[in-house]
Amino acid sequence: MTDNFNTEINRNNDENNIIEFKNFSFSYSGSDRLALEDINLKVFEGTINLVIGKSGSGKTSLLKMLKTSLMPAGKYSGTVSFKGQEISQMDLRSQTENIGFVSQNPDNQIVTDTVWHELAFGLENLGLDNSSIRSRVAEMAEYFGISSWYEKKTNTLSGGQKQLVNLASVMVTRPKVLLLDEPTAQLDPVASKRFLDQIVSLNRDLGTSIIMIEHNLENVFEWADTVFALDSSKLIYAGNKDGLITRLNELNSELKMSLPKPVLVYEKLSGKTDKITIPQVRRWINNEFVDMPDNIRKNVEKLLEDSEAEADNTLKNTENKADKKCPIISIKNLSFSYKDSNKDVISNLNLDINEGEITAILGGNAAGKSTLLKLITKVYKAKTGKIKYMKDKRLIALPQNPLTIFTEVSLEEELAEAIMSNPALYKGLSLEEKKQIVEDSLKSMGLLFARKMHPYDLSGGEAQKLALAKVLLMKPDILLLDEPTKGLDVFFKEELAKRLEGLVKSEKMTILLVTHDLEWAANHANSCALLFDKNIASRDKVRKFFSGNMFFTTSVNRIMSDLFKNCIKLSDVDKINNLSKDW
Repeated sequence: MTDNFNTEINRNNDENNIIEFKNFSFSYSGSDRLALEDINLKVFEGTINLVIGKSGSGKTSLLKMLKTSLMPAGKYSGTVSFKGQEISQMDLRSQTENIGFVSQNPDNQIVTDTVWHELAFGLENLGLDNSSIRSRVAEMAEYFGISSWYEKKTNTLSGGQKQLVNLASVMVTRPKVLLLDEPTAQLDPVASKRFLDQIVSLNRDLGTSIIMIEHNLENVFEWADTVFALDSSKLIYAGNKDGLITRLNELNSELKMSLPKPVLVYEKLSGKTDKITIPQVRRWINNEFVDMPDNIRKNVEKLLEDSEAEADNTLKNTENKADKKCPIISIKNLSFSYKDSNKDVISNLNLDINEGEITAILGGNAAGKSTLLKLITKVYKAKTGKIKYMKDKRLIALPQNPLTIFTEVSLEEELAEAIMSNPALYKGLSLEEKKQIVEDSLKSMGLLFARKMHPYDLSGGEAQKLALAKVLLMKPDILLLDEPTKGLDVFFKEELAKRLEGLVKSEKMTILLVTHDLEWAANHANSCALLFDKNIASRDKVRKFFSGNMFFTTSVNRIMSDLFKNCIKLSDVDKINNLSKDW
């Protein structure tokens, strides 16, 4: 199927082929569908390859087939090879030396207590002598700029630092192929860009072949040589960026909405697709709209402000402002430090959370965002200060790692456990009615196909969906979410938003979430707060918050900010486009 849209790079001789899938299909144990169906593709040496697709489309499964240590139980057919040798026939040492892997969760991959030992660990297992280990580790530490924290404990590092250590510890074995499964999913926007810049440098400096799964394409799309698009376990495209856009238009595929915002903004305003980076599109917009009359520009600003006010009132679900109640959570002068440290993680923090709103907490890795949620849920005890809660409100939290709340051996049993452990919430319902609730919940999350699978066999996005389903079955009045959209495609993010907004509107649920997903927060939160230097540095309504930032802002705002300072989301571009037609 992909032969019609192969790129020039895919017309090279087979001697440049480093990875190849031939007629490959796979289904997980306990699943009644194929996770990968008749996959045929080639990865060529020295290239950067992106794998895109909806959550559950087979992206993570594809990567798992490239290392036997990652291959799950199930039924296989076809072949996967590295330089002509089937991966299943390669010994563990050869795989370790040639194929490296970095996962989306930094903590899952770190196995030692110090940075230097983490870098040396893989080489020790390969049996290298001490002199070679010291030489390689020193060189890699210098290359990645981590020499200054060489002696640090790994558990004291930020998420971005941990992921960089993971990358360095993989690259120290000098693999020919580097596999990356959403490596920036838990990184803040600044750390994410730095990490991806490092990946591009590895490719350019060392010729390492990169195969990367990413939902957020903003910082890496322009560097990709080849894009593989998966849909419903099938490969629907393999080729270059220009061909991808054309192909998705031909198929009228929803995957188009996962393309970087510069591509989508430019196409909306110009009808073309030849510009793909923020600088390119900014220059075009500044030239195209520089002569727009002031009255038209003011109409744009008023329209955007009015649309936010309307959305805000809808989500609040109050009849008038006089109905505003006391905060459902009120945090006063809160301070916290870990037992083994005298340094405060949070210091004298004050924050009110309003009932019936979605509040997003943003900030860099290690700013204290997850710690704040753990203080609110009383997992941690504050050193000083108080947290007051509105009476008779049920508070439920979903932690950053969804696997930590899974206790059962299948998806349907996982959700059944949530119902059975909360009998008061489901009093009077028959067993059949409870079974139907489980089935409906799995169906709404797109997980019915995997009902018999073990939760640990799910992809990162699927695990996040299951965890969300489980906490929603607990019917919280206050829902705390730590990185709820990580691992989710743009389509399910919107489904999730509709569900949460529906609960806010119908049940007056209050949602406090920590997120690095600035685009999602801009589209669906009522207000945003930036946690910096142990405290809330700023808090405001969404449009004012994002339009005032340079880095903790949306891609749309970075593109449009010269001429339309309060344009922060893609739907704003549609409004500008409509008004500009009268000009």
